[in-house]
Amino acid sequence: MILSVEDISKSYPQADAGRLTVINHIRFDVKRGETVAITGQSGSGKTTLLSLLAGLETPDSGRIVLEGVDMNSMNEDKLAKFRAQKIGIIFQQFHLMPHLTAAENISLPLEILKADRIEEKTEHVLAQVRLSDRRDHFPSRLSGGECQRVAIARALAVKPAILLADEPTGNLDNRTGREVVDLLFELVTSINMTLIMVTHNLELAALCQRQLLIEEGALQ
Repeated sequence: MILSVEDISKSYPQADAGRLTVINHIRFDVKRGETVAITGQSGSGKTTLLSLLAGLETPDSGRIVLEGVDMNSMNEDKLAKFRAQKIGIIFQQFHLMPHLTAAENISLPLEILKADRIEEKTEHVLAQVRLSDRRDHFPSRLSGGECQRVAIARALAVKPAILLADEPTGNLDNRTGREVVDLLFELVTSINMTLIMVTHNLELAALCQRQLLIEEGALQ
């Protein structure tokens, strides 16, 4: 197993001094190279679950173990470094740096990690997402589909252990979304990448090897 989610729960304080449970005793394992979709209605807890898997939030109880490492046992600095090395994240809103070119957006995480052969790795993933000819364009000059392809390349550039995607086609029209998804799964399959994807789109979820349904914070 590359990932073990061990009985995690997460709640938040409410204005009336009570607490709202968003994730309720969730447990599941993911095999290396497996593609998993997490589906559910808005407010079901699926995005919070992805944030927990990404190490962006900490569960109140339970453990998340990635490649044998308990993510909740690390201090903030160690977790940030571990996340940068091991977890690639694709957001619905792209989250590209507007003042950086496509190539610079992709190379940024490599520079933060002080990786070797940064330019070579950047050009390689640019070619993988078929954007070599757009390498010097800023996000404002790229289409939505191209921005998401840059985001995919950025996530894959560090060769993470696992790739997390939060509604990766949510900001795209149907045709562009399908093109991006086809490319994403082509790349994931070719490099045997583990993918966990949050989506409300059942057609998109069906492309994954396994689907997990979350309702009111619990897996069904």
